[in-house]
Amino acid sequence: MPPTPLHAAFSEFFRTRRYVVALVCALALTAFVGPFLAWTDRSTCSEGTVETPCPQAPRTPDGRSVTDAFTFAHRTLHGDGSMTARLSSFTGTITYPPPRHDRIVSGLVPWAKAGLLVKASLEPGAPYAAVMLTGNHGVRFQHSFTADEPGSPSPAELPRWLRLTRSGDLLTAEESPDGRTWHPVGSARLPGLPDDVPIGLFTTSPGDLTVVPRSFGPATTQVRFTQAVGLFDSVTTSGDLTRTWTATQVGGAGAVTDWERRTNPPGLVESPAALKVSGSGDIAPTPTEAGRRLESLLTGALPALLVLIGAAAAFTSRPAPSPAEPPARSEGSPTARPAASGVSLEGPFPAMTPESLAPAGHAPARPGGIAPGGSPAAHAGGTGTGAVRARLRARAAVLGAVGAAVGLLGGAAAVWAGPGIARGTAMVAVPVGTEARVVVGCAMVCAAAAVLAGCLAVLLGGGWRGAAAGAALLPLPYALATTGVLPAGAASWLLRVTPAAGMAAQQSLPPYPQVTALYSPANGYLPLAPWAGLAVLLAFTGLALGLALRAARRGASGAA
Repeated sequence: MPPTPLHAAFSEFFRTRRYVVALVCALALTAFVGPFLAWTDRSTCSEGTVETPCPQAPRTPDGRSVTDAFTFAHRTLHGDGSMTARLSSFTGTITYPPPRHDRIVSGLVPWAKAGLLVKASLEPGAPYAAVMLTGNHGVRFQHSFTADEPGSPSPAELPRWLRLTRSGDLLTAEESPDGRTWHPVGSARLPGLPDDVPIGLFTTSPGDLTVVPRSFGPATTQVRFTQAVGLFDSVTTSGDLTRTWTATQVGGAGAVTDWERRTNPPGLVESPAALKVSGSGDIAPTPTEAGRRLESLLTGALPALLVLIGAAAAFTSRPAPSPAEPPARSEGSPTARPAASGVSLEGPFPAMTPESLAPAGHAPARPGGIAPGGSPAAHAGGTGTGAVRARLRARAAVLGAVGAAVGLLGGAAAVWAGPGIARGTAMVAVPVGTEARVVVGCAMVCAAAAVLAGCLAVLLGGGWRGAAAGAALLPLPYALATTGVLPAGAASWLLRVTPAAGMAAQQSLPPYPQVTALYSPANGYLPLAPWAGLAVLLAFTGLALGLALRAARRGASGAA
């Protein structure tokens, strides 16, 4: 019984030496290049002559790197209860803002925050929930570092009343313009919240960010120190709370700037009429600037894609073996397979037309046609239209499978073994679920890229043409966009409308509107969400496969 097209395609691929070598090279590149580069970029810290661990960003219980620095004036709440306060004044200072950078001015950055907060503990990274007034985004309810809910659509004018209520592990936030009419802002559950928790007033202010464009290369950023000051009064509570206030610089590690020492030190100032809380920092996910992104461990996937694309284009552009010749012959053997339909097997990428998918030894009826004749039981299914299309589908399936294997195995090795190899490198930590999604995304990108390149070789009539087109549509746009060669706008557009959009599947850090950062491809932020970008790549791949099958059918029909 003759082999099925899929079995024949698998045998042909894995019994051809250069394809196996390409597969091993792509796997090694994916698995080892990223961790090796991270290992060579390790940083060391020391106290005197003694090497010590370098400071790492705080982590949440699920393993996410975060920024968690603010001034917290708190009391201890036992069990259920609430705190209500009026924010009567919210002011700030920005040091040396543009354009001249020569003055210290009054003002608040857009995401400066002052309000009420409950936290599981005073350790940076501990779960929290907070209701706050911001510098330019009104009242917000934020929790768990990534969640951000807006308050009422009306402008948040001062004074503004805020209330935070705890009931078990449920935290509820409310706001009011007058202390009598209350509007819900949001609620959230913090599983595992202990009975005794700190609750109180907080203030924080992230740095003032300015983007500096450059004529060539990625834009740079300048960040200047800022401070926010919240003045609270009419503080009331319900439940079992301690009576005294305690001021804590959460995540600050005692760092105070010279300007703060001279002008307004961070902390709490109590008076009979009000509580003044001054602070700097942020409570938010960590941007990419804090260390290496997870996807940096997959740097080797880009050259691996080039290898896969070249091998895939060569594979679909080789003619089907003749019925009299087993497919087990290696191209490295002394005896070369005879050429069919004018297709030369010399060189790494033999020229290809749709008739090359027909078995060797059958001449085409006319240029571009599929060769007729031969036994109906010809190798892997004969020479008819259905057989030719079946062979193309089988080869595409093989390419998808080997591409997925390279991405899955190589990506898993890089992502899960890489941090151990690169120990000492500041990595931005992400949850295990994100790591798994990045690995699966790498596998799907490799699979789709291999199938796309193979189909392009069929459509363009040559292995080298398919390889060049595949490289120009996926690795090249991604490299141009992420290295800063293109302006941010052009780079984002390129990563929306080309197959390179699929590289978003490997992105580990999404942009957060509530975090001040430079969100550009050169800085690690791609314009599409992971699955949206992957959908663009799969759409291109599906279109190319459909057109290739149509071309094969036309060639076979014309040759009949």
